[in-house]
Parts: sequence; C-alpha cells; structure tokens
Amino acid sequence: MKQISLLSHLSNDLLFEIFDYLDVLDLFQAFLNLNQRFNLLIIDRHNCFQANMISLKPFEFSIYKNFILPHIACYIRYLSISDELNYLQIILRSISLTNLLTIKLYHVKLNELKIILHHCQLKNIFIDTNYIQNEKHLNEIFKILLNQQLDLRCIQCHFHTNLYFVEEKNNLSKLRRVIIDCDCFSSDFIVLISQLRELRHLSARINDHNREYMDKDIEHLTGNESLYSLILHIENVELNRLLLIFSLMINVRIIDLNGTINFDINHLLELERNYTSFRYMSYKFLSLNFLYVIGLIFFLNGFLLTRRVILHNSVGTIPSSIPIEFNQVILIVIDALRYDFIKPNNSSINNNYLNQMPFVKELLETTSKQSVLLRLIADPPTTTLQRLKALTTGTLPTFIDVSYNFIGYEIEEDNILNQLIKTPYQRNISLLGDDTWLALYPNINFKHLYVYPSFDVHDLDTVDNGILKHLWTVIEDTRHEQLSFIIAHFLAN
Repeated sequence: MKQISLLSHLSNDLLFEIFDYLDVLDLFQAFLNLNQRFNLLIIDRHNCFQANMISLKPFEFSIYKNFILPHIACYIRYLSISDELNYLQIILRSISLTNLLTIKLYHVKLNELKIILHHCQLKNIFIDTNYIQNEKHLNEIFKILLNQQLDLRCIQCHFHTNLYFVEEKNNLSKLRRVIIDCDCFSSDFIVLISQLRELRHLSARINDHNREYMDKDIEHLTGNESLYSLILHIENVELNRLLLIFSLMINVRIIDLNGTINFDINHLLELERNYTSFRYMSYKFLSLNFLYVIGLIFFLNGFLLTRRVILHNSVGTIPSSIPIEFNQVILIVIDALRYDFIKPNNSSINNNYLNQMPFVKELLETTSKQSVLLRLIADPPTTTLQRLKALTTGTLPTFIDVSYNFIGYEIEEDNILNQLIKTPYQRNISLLGDDTWLALYPNINFKHLYVYPSFDVHDLDTVDNGILKHLWTVIEDTRHEQLSFIIAHFLAN
C-alpha cells in the first residue's frame, strides 16, 4: 500500500473535506500561492466556505475585501459578521452573497439586513442588533422572513426591544425552529404561533407589563398542531392567558417554563399531568443545583486525582557477584503501537494492519526463551509524556497531567535513567527520536543525541527517518564500550 507523507499527495476530494473545517481566512493564509493546484482548489465551488468576520482587525478585513471575497463570495455558505464598523455595508456595495445558507448578524442595520434577505434564500438566520427598534421596521423584517424566505428553517433573534407581530396568512412558511430572545406580549405570541403551521420548537420571552395598551383581538385565532416543544420565560402573565396559550398548542409535549408567576403554583402542578415533560424552574432549581454539585465532586475526585511525589532517590549497591548479562541495551519505543498490530495472526481475514511485523512471530518461535509478547492495558491519559513518565518512574500519571503533554516538565522523582547513571556499573545513555525525553530529563548528559520535534513537523516521517539515519552509527560507536544504553523513540506514523 502506498504511503502518503505529503499533503500535496492527497486527493482533491480529501482536501475538500479538510478545507470544510477551516475558516476562509485561515484557508487562504495557509494554502494560497503554495502551487497552482492549491490556488485552484481553494476557490473551487465544491468547497463549503464558512467565513467568520465577527472580530476582524482592519488588515484582516482588507484581506477579505480585496483578496478573498472577490473570488469566492458567491460560494460562501456560512457567514458570521458584525456590522458595528460597517463591514457588511462596505461588502454589499460591490459584492453579492447570493448562495448563503446560514448567517449570523451582529449590530446589523435595517438596509443591510433587507439587502441580505432580498438576495439570499436562507435556511438559518441569527440576528442580534439594537439598531432596529422601530415597530414598522420590525414588522417589515418579519414579513420578509415569514413570507419570502421559503427555505428558512430556523430563526434566532434579539432586537433589544419588544416585538409586535401582525396577523397575516403565512401558509408558505416552513419554519421549524424559532428562538426569540426579547420580550413580546402574550397576544403577539399567540399571533405568531397561529401563523407558523410547520413549527416544531419555540423559545420565547413573554412579558405582559402594560399589555392593555397594545392588546390584540385573538379570540378568533386557531391553534398550532405542529408545535412539539416549548421554552417560555414569563413575566407578569395572568393564569387565564397562560392557560389560553397552552390550549392553542394542541400537540405540544415538552414544556420548559421559567420566570415569575403571580398565581398559585398548584395550577402548574395540575398542568404537568397533561404533558410528557413539564418543567418549572422555580421548584426544581435547588435540586438541580444539588445534582450539579454532587457531579462536580465526583469529577474532581475521579479524574483530577492528586498524587504525592517522593523526591528521595533510592541508593543501593549491586553485588559484584552478579554478572552483567549485556553490555549494550537498546530500548525501542514505538509511539501508539497497538497490540494487534504486532500480534501474530493466523486468521484468513485480510486487514492492512495485521501481520505487518513478521519478525516478531519469528523471534517468538525461534528464541522462545529470550522473547516474550505481553499486552499492556494503559489507563488514561495515554499521551506520550505521561506514558514515558510511567515507563521510566514506575508510577501512574494523573488525568490532569495531560495538560503537560505540550509543555514538558522535568521529572524529579526516582527514575530508571538516573539509576543507570548513578549505579556502580554506570552506563552512558544515547537518545534518538522524539524530543519529549529532553523535556523530562534535561540534566542528563547524553553521549549521542539526535532528537526531533514531534509536533513541529511538516510531514509524517521526519522523526523516524532521522532515527534510521543515525541508529546504526550509534550502535556501532557504543558497541565496544563497557556499558551503554540506547533509546530510539519512533513515532511510526
């Protein structure tokens, strides 16, 4: 099987999959002008471009405006942007975003929002702005959203003002999910749910303070048969009005109610019998907090174990009567090597990873007294630094140690390398491969040192090739010395 060690050897389809995880700014900065192939791939229409323009610096916006958007604006599917510095206004003057599917708008103005809604058929929209607060303008925006955006499935909005809904027929709307993070009157809420015939989930805030001045005639409105789950935050809502809302939602099964109520809570307990899930936060808040605290205690005592480190190094003497079996010891560490990769397998199953090291089987058969194959089951964390620490000190690392895998620290407790240096039969130590060992043992004077960074590499075989280049030279150089210990740490990618 052909091994792929360079990014340029990957197929176009696989590269497109990788590009889908990148923001367009990162995509262009990483791959633009590498070669002609990448220049064409990063502007290809098969990419699912996503642009995050919320917290752009001026020079980053300049890159978007002058280099990125002129090439791919019509292919962008997901856009997040803040118009606080008029970035959206500047873009829309010369560029058309016609194929947007999902958009998140912060601090957007009325004109820019209308341009987006008139030129794009969206599936998801998020709006958070305090620039649109006029009742007429808000009605105009929702009229477009409910009547003209025929593919729209989800709306989430926060307009920093009360919302008012005008009664209209919106039979074409296919909205499934609406989240309103600003207050509206209960009558406007009822108007909204009566218009959206395919709505499945609704989250809203109802505040009936001064409702009498803006109340609507809702007696003739019909219910909603499609709504299944409802999250409501209520303030100043009368019991009769709340019961009317529930009666209009014919098939709703899940209700999450929070806020303040001005009526007997027993009425809520009576309502609870009619729904699959009915939660009211006031009388369950303490129990939920209690469960969170218990869960946190279990987490801290389970995963974040603390361990005591004994800094005293053992000092002993080896009797001279004990002979030295081997003058030269070679420790080969293969990172992330699974047991079934090297275990001899006689099954007829043809897998790429089975029986790839036939010499292991040969050793077990021909030198059974000198060779043994054991299976190690390691508890997490299983990152490189923690496994090396366990191998050299004989202790179990804790879960919190995983954070040190990227910033190594010196091991001060007793370990095998220090013992090899301090024992009467002192061995010189040579190190090849992963440079994590240097972070753990910076004070050891290695006789031969050929280490390579395991993270800062541009391919998959730099470390392994470096070991193979020097290993035989190191073995030959230390062969005739009295005692030597060689560590070869392969990444084996």
